[in-house]
Amino acid sequence: MNTTLAKFIIAGILSLGGLEIIQTANNQPMTSTNIAQNTIQQEITLEKAKEIALKKVNGTIQKTKEEDDEYEIDIKKGNYLYEIEVNKTTGEIDKIEKEYIKNTAQTSKITLAKAKEIALKKVNGTIQSVDYDSDDQEYEIEIIKGNKEYEIKVSAVNGKILEVEIDD
Repeated sequence: MNTTLAKFIIAGILSLGGLEIIQTANNQPMTSTNIAQNTIQQEITLEKAKEIALKKVNGTIQKTKEEDDEYEIDIKKGNYLYEIEVNKTTGEIDKIEKEYIKNTAQTSKITLAKAKEIALKKVNGTIQSVDYDSDDQEYEIEIIKGNKEYEIKVSAVNGKILEVEIDD
C-alpha cells in the first residue's frame, strides 16, 4: 500500500475519532443518522404560520391551504384580501398578494317593484326594460316618455337615484 494513501486513511480515521470524542462528551455519539437529522430543518406548524402571517397583516383569517413547501393563508382586512405564502422550512413570508374586494355586507334592500316606483316618480312614462347589475348593486330602468328614452339607475342598497341619462 502506498504510504501517502495509508497516512491519509489513518488521518481520516483519527479525525472521525476526534469527532466521536467531542460528540461523546455531549452524550450524543456521532452517527450517520444524527448527522442527517441535524441537517434537516423542522417544518413550522400551520399555527406558527398563521401567527407569522397575522404579524404581517393584522386581520381575520379567511382560509388556509397547505402546499408542498408552503402554507397559503388568506387574511381579510378592511376591503382587502391578502394571500400570504409562508415557507414551511424557514418560516419566512415568500409572497404577499393584495386584492380589493367589494363590501358585500351591503345587500340589496330595495325590491324590483320599489325600484320601478322610484324611477317612475322621477320620470312618469312607460317602462321598457329593467336590468339588475349585481356588481354595482343597482337597477337600470329604461323609461319612454314622449319621444325621449330615459335610463335611470337606482341603487339597490338604499333606493337613491344614481344617474339619469336622456336619449332622443
